[in-house]
Amino acid sequence: MYRAVTQAETLFDDATEWVSAIHEGGEGTTAEAEAPSVDPLLAMTGQQKRIIAPLVVGDEVQALLLIAWSALAESDVSAVTVFANQAAIAIENARRYRETEELSAFNERLIISMAEGITVLDETGTVTFANPAAAEMMGYAVDELVGLHSTAYIPTDQRAIDGKQEDMP
Repeated sequence: MYRAVTQAETLFDDATEWVSAIHEGGEGTTAEAEAPSVDPLLAMTGQQKRIIAPLVVGDEVQALLLIAWSALAESDVSAVTVFANQAAIAIENARRYRETEELSAFNERLIISMAEGITVLDETGTVTFANPAAAEMMGYAVDELVGLHSTAYIPTDQRAIDGKQEDMP
């Protein structure tokens, strides 16, 4: 009934015959008393048919998906496998998104705490980001500086740092 899984594969397990054999022995038999310890999935789900599919990310099994239902058939394995693959992708995407958010927050805290003034301008020359040091150097609060056009705080004689900025109004 049980076998070692050596690769990421979806398994169909039908314990119907095994459970029937236990019940044929009658109530109170040793086999019936041992059934939950022999088959913890049966004890947990109460279902004799189940599909167990790995959630694989890269080459590693991250988790298992257990579908237990009396109407399952071996023909359901392919659909459950597709679902398990999609679930694994969704879980990995959520993990990567969370990691990206954490890195973004770290970078923002780092830039905000820097002593050097940093401003980010969009293509029109409007400030989209300024750290507190930049705002202090220019005599503004951060929320006052963001949204201003660079011509509001950069003197005319200092605007042409490179060829791109010469075109700014």
